Amino acid sequence: MSSSHSNSTFDPFDQVITLQTPNGESIPLPLPILQEFIDYQTKTVINYGSQLGASLIVLIILLLLTRPEKRTTIFVLNSLALCINFIRYVIACCYFTGPWSNVYAYFTGDYSRVRPTDYAQSVTSEVLPLFVLLCIEASLTLQTRVITKTMKSLYGSVLLLTSVLVALVAIGFRFGMVVTNCEAILNTEAYIEYQWLLSATNITTTISICYFSAIFGTKLGYTIWERRRLGLRQFGPMQILFVTSCQTLFIPAIFSILQYPLPNVPVIYTNVLTLTCIFLPLSTLWAASHTSTSSSAPPNFRPRLKGIRLLPSSFSASSSFSAKRHLLFGSWMNNSNKSNSRSTWGGSGGGSNLTSTTTAVDTTEMGERERDMGILEEGGIRVNKSYSVAR
Repeated sequence: MSSSHSNSTFDPFDQVITLQTPNGESIPLPLPILQEFIDYQTKTVINYGSQLGASLIVLIILLLLTRPEKRTTIFVLNSLALCINFIRYVIACCYFTGPWSNVYAYFTGDYSRVRPTDYAQSVTSEVLPLFVLLCIEASLTLQTRVITKTMKSLYGSVLLLTSVLVALVAIGFRFGMVVTNCEAILNTEAYIEYQWLLSATNITTTISICYFSAIFGTKLGYTIWERRRLGLRQFGPMQILFVTSCQTLFIPAIFSILQYPLPNVPVIYTNVLTLTCIFLPLSTLWAASHTSTSSSAPPNFRPRLKGIRLLPSSFSASSSFSAKRHLLFGSWMNNSNKSNSRSTWGGSGGGSNLTSTTTAVDTTEMGERERDMGILEEGGIRVNKSYSVAR
């Protein structure tokens, strides 16, 4: 009876195994704790592997699809961020196949078999995210500098200075976390004392990325609104950059926040930098692709161009008028052949036919368009600058 009773209460999934140390000490290890350790490592490797693959794919696409003349400083920084991020996660994945993640070493604290190369790998995997952040912040700051060129001198200088300070704060916290974490690795200590620094680094990095994305989104949203006033409602590069600015504003922030209500999902905060690395070049590639593929609008399209007026240059008995207008982000043909069209221009009832016109464009409107095109070209997007009237 006693044997039957003991077998009915025994749970094989909850039994305890014993680890023996060289000095004869016995360390009990419950199986649920061991299973939790294995699950944590599996989830972490899946996360790292997905970030590794995404970084590599976007890097290859970026290198293949970007034309040589469009490989600006921002392109170099975005490519470096993806390359460093890829290397970082290759090294990070090696951690789980080395002596650091050995079951006996982890639960007994015996890291005598950890080689100097293993220490170097762990330190390198912690240092590389700092360089990824440096590339991201430099790229975002350069794009902000492009935007400030279209603003008044005082406002642009204040915005650029604020952007630099926000970037430096995020870099400073990341640098402090890297130093303390490397010290803990070299001393084989748990990184528990500086958990507040880890959280502060994550928060400042997220704030920095959201700050820059909000600037870009506001500027692009205002430009889109102005273009809609002119009747330019076609979906184009401005709208694409606005969409990607919004996704860079919200998606990394969501991953940054999720680590607090979802503590069982390991290293979810590491996705913030990877998502930003991916979104920055993808926005430019998407906008540039749309620019090269969309070159015409419907034949009846007639934009309401504020500041454009038609002035008569000559009159004759019969004529035809053909106007070709090249506007921002593409060329739209608007051909109309009119014969025997009557016009009362400056006369008191005298009829005449309008034969040819010249287009006078308000310099203010043209200047705004030129500045907007400058913003896109700094980001590596090719635009059509021709404004002409073809007869």
